[in-house]
Amino acid sequence: MDASIFGDNKLIWDSLNQKVSENIVAFSHDEGIEKVRKLVPKELFLYDERQNLIQKVTIGKILGVLSRLEVWEEKNLYVFDVSMEWFIAFTHEDIVLGYSI
Repeated sequence: MDASIFGDNKLIWDSLNQKVSENIVAFSHDEGIEKVRKLVPKELFLYDERQNLIQKVTIGKILGVLSRLEVWEEKNLYVFDVSMEWFIAFTHEDIVLGYSI
């Protein structure tokens, strides 16, 4: 991976936005929530980039966090499993991205 795309103090989203590939798809917030609802793993990771906080959580916890988000909130939340082969990103630009999901 070319680390130069990350630069200083960039959010993950900024890097993804510059390096979108055929494996990354965008969808609406509601579609993103439906994708989370259909996930099979019982335990997932939720990374809040704004708070620099990662938590091992259940799907129910993630859905609770997503349902309480306000439109005006600056959010960059990433949901992924232990394999880290896929992720769903809920971004501050009201764009939801999925990688290999």
